[in-house]
Amino acid sequence: MNFGDGKLLRSARVRILLLMASDLLCIFGLLMLSAALFGDRKVSIPPRNGWDIMVWAAVFWCSAIQLRLYHGNILYPGCAIGPIEEIRRLCAAITLGYVSLFAYLSLSGERGNFSRTPLFCAWIASILLLPICRFFIRYLMKKLNIGRIPAVIAGMGRTGTMLRDVLERDNHFGFRINGFFDDNKPCLGKLSDLNAYARRNKVGFLILCLPPDKLIPVIRDCSKCFSHIIVVPDNAVLPISWSYPINLCNFGSLEISNHLMQRMSLVFKKIVEIMLAIFAVILLLPLFLILILVVKLSSRGPVFYIANRLGRGGVPIKVFKFRTMYADADERLKKLLDNDPELAREWNEKFKLDNDPRVTPIGRWLRKTSLDELPQLLNVIRGEMALIGPRPIVKEEIAYYGNDYDIFKRVKPGITGLWQVSGRSDLSYEERVKIDVIYVLNWSIWLDYYIFIRTIREVLSGRGAK
Repeated sequence: MNFGDGKLLRSARVRILLLMASDLLCIFGLLMLSAALFGDRKVSIPPRNGWDIMVWAAVFWCSAIQLRLYHGNILYPGCAIGPIEEIRRLCAAITLGYVSLFAYLSLSGERGNFSRTPLFCAWIASILLLPICRFFIRYLMKKLNIGRIPAVIAGMGRTGTMLRDVLERDNHFGFRINGFFDDNKPCLGKLSDLNAYARRNKVGFLILCLPPDKLIPVIRDCSKCFSHIIVVPDNAVLPISWSYPINLCNFGSLEISNHLMQRMSLVFKKIVEIMLAIFAVILLLPLFLILILVVKLSSRGPVFYIANRLGRGGVPIKVFKFRTMYADADERLKKLLDNDPELAREWNEKFKLDNDPRVTPIGRWLRKTSLDELPQLLNVIRGEMALIGPRPIVKEEIAYYGNDYDIFKRVKPGITGLWQVSGRSDLSYEERVKIDVIYVLNWSIWLDYYIFIRTIREVLSGRGAK
């Protein structure tokens, strides 16, 4: 008997129902908006009647449930899939729904009687906005303490405490960590107390952060009372996004898919990013001209700052930015570091200063809004950078990456990346290196899409920008 099922089912089902409701409102809201903006008044615009809605919804919900987009399902809710994999499956479910609606309308003899333009626009808008809508709903659920799934962690070592800190900040999975169980440290109890705690508090999720020699006995014992057990073996950086469990002749195994070895994916990324960069430069040309004038009038010096950075394979590149510092910034930095040991220590650790006196007032605003990065679109068009990738570094920073630099330099640096949407300047340099390595080892088109969506939120909030 799984004693944690009661509270787990209630919490997870609340999350499932709220996500379903938000998906429904977002999808049909976009469909109606597209119909109003792009519809052809001479022909009907789906959904024209209840049958269209029912067919579309049935296909979408069936595919969404099969793809585990709702914490499992109503009957057997569990842990959500990861955010990158969720975006991939969400796009697949949306596409299947719209393709089915097109096919249904065509086969029903309505081929010439409905407008295709609003359907196509609604499909594209749904792929872009539905993940954003889900981010917002999950944020509200955490803010309002709704649908939080109770869980405990076994193992109060470094991995366990790091995981607890991450889950406390996380909105996606919805866990509420009640505490730790460990035989060697003061906490909720020892490992032998786990089952009694599950019975008493109706907790269905157990997260194991234990050494390998303790995993099997705890799994066997706790499977009597916990309906879901998650194993986190250690805190090493692994390619986790595209790792799939397989039964290899009854040996528990992981298959790792290396997307960096898939040439078509890399070609697709390059073509799409160059096209987007060209489009962005054309669209933002008036803003470029305004910023050039503002930077020029704000202080003496050139409009652009050209920084020496390392590109893919460690090849030196010139990175373009709007100038955010005074023209004599290098001389000011040398004086500051010579006269202030505390600032010197901060510079040696981060290669930046949190309150940098060299930055102009306009420069602070440009950095806060990330507008100083816009000229790097030229680097993307030239093929030296990507829109999304690790942050470009200087030669002196190689020592901080150690053996991980060989992983880091496998891809082009990007204007935005996983580090920028995970805290930016609020993170330590060690965390930044780890995040860069995680990005490279887990790279895929879908990870880039996830970062692109998160970048919109980060730019609007200005979180961590300095």
